[in-house]
Amino acid sequence: MNDIIAVQSVCIGFLMLSAYFFGRFTRQLRLGQTIGQLIGGVFVGPYFLEALGFLNKPLLTSYCAAFDSFHFIVFTFLGVIAFALGEEMHFDRFKKVGASAAIISLVQGGFTCVCITLAFLFLGMQWPIAVVLGSIGIATAPAITLVLLNHHEITGRFRNLTANILVFSDVFEVLIFSIVVQTAYKIISEGTVSSVFVIKHVTEEFGLALLIGFFIFIFLRLVIRKKVAGDKDIKGMTFGTNALARLLTANPTPSIEILVVIIGSVAIGTGIGLSLKIPFLISAIFAGLLISNMHTHALFQSLKLDNIMPFLNLIFFAMIGAHIRFYSFGVLHAVFVGVYIIVRSFGKIVGTYIGCKLSKQDPKVVHCLPYLMLPQAGV
Repeated sequence: MNDIIAVQSVCIGFLMLSAYFFGRFTRQLRLGQTIGQLIGGVFVGPYFLEALGFLNKPLLTSYCAAFDSFHFIVFTFLGVIAFALGEEMHFDRFKKVGASAAIISLVQGGFTCVCITLAFLFLGMQWPIAVVLGSIGIATAPAITLVLLNHHEITGRFRNLTANILVFSDVFEVLIFSIVVQTAYKIISEGTVSSVFVIKHVTEEFGLALLIGFFIFIFLRLVIRKKVAGDKDIKGMTFGTNALARLLTANPTPSIEILVVIIGSVAIGTGIGLSLKIPFLISAIFAGLLISNMHTHALFQSLKLDNIMPFLNLIFFAMIGAHIRFYSFGVLHAVFVGVYIIVRSFGKIVGTYIGCKLSKQDPKVVHCLPYLMLPQAGV
């Protein structure tokens, strides 16, 4: 089978069916269907099949190429999830939980970063690389956490607090990661580093990311308008002075059409961000934040359509599982991975617990929140 389109069709079929049936199986075991979708992706992924020796070299090449051609889905979905988090950053909600979310994020992120850095220093790793690994541990995966919140229909203050912590943690991680990566690169390659160089680089990265987010907001603000009293739904298209306005505007009631516009605009922003090598999640979060505060909350309801989002979730988590590169695992790597997972879990749980206590959270929040900070599927 050398036809790339034929291979892609077979691959996407295997991926969807495997993720679906494994998801049902783990749901029956009360493990949640997300775990099953990840495992389903692993089982039909090219790297797992290669490790088992099930694919010969010509077939493996086309199989890997097919799955790699789907990889953009992961980044597009992450951008949409980051955009959705902007809903929870509305100023009224932020006033209620913003200070607590900031305290918890800084405490658990800083504590986790220090724990991971010290662990890898103990293993003999160079300190610049150890600090980079520590900075990676700060973030919490927004996709799986938001999916869990939606699946269990969690609303109110707890949802707002969790979503704000996700935003703070991811922004904190991107900022620290950007700084330490540039610092580590300069120290390892040149033996010295200039603070001016690092500040300039980080400022350019974040400035461009915010600019892209602003343009996404402007586009959505122009295309999707608030419905005001006296508005009538457009039943058909007529030509005249208002023809272009009618073509380019749609009321933000939950619909597939609005979902298409959102995903399309966020996908373009994500692609531009990736091409410029800037933090595209910042762009999506900023666009969502602007929509939430300067346009309408109704726009976000299209991201919660029951018949669409479960399908997108399945594809996303299956793709993550399929792209786990088993050939990169050796004995030493397995030790590093194990240490990272154990130490990061300890840092997240203990750090979040300390942050909750410092911000005087309700005992139920103290009990539940630390475990919601564990997911980091991308790593």
